[in-house]
Amino acid sequence: MANADFILTVSPTPQEEIANSSVYPKDKLDQTGASIYPCYWEDWELDMHKLSAQYPEATFSLYCWDANDDAWVAYFRNGKLLQQSRRVAYFPALEERN
Repeated sequence: MANADFILTVSPTPQEEIANSSVYPKDKLDQTGASIYPCYWEDWELDMHKLSAQYPEATFSLYCWDANDDAWVAYFRNGKLLQQSRRVAYFPALEERN
């Protein structure tokens, strides 16, 4: 995977509580769940298994998109990957219309 942007959302546990966890990937995500900068996060799946195991009642959604316009979302709960949806996002250039 190339450098990418990530967004992590969680429900129903408050994001602030999750962000203070000892297993929260603070080197990749800020307190709001957004990536600090486009980054290379090789161990995202392992990190998310650990984080979601610590909060078994919460559902985590990790969104990712990279410079190649590859986009995906992965859902975790209770230490398990529930579903991962991969798609290629293509946004054609907008043309000016008169």
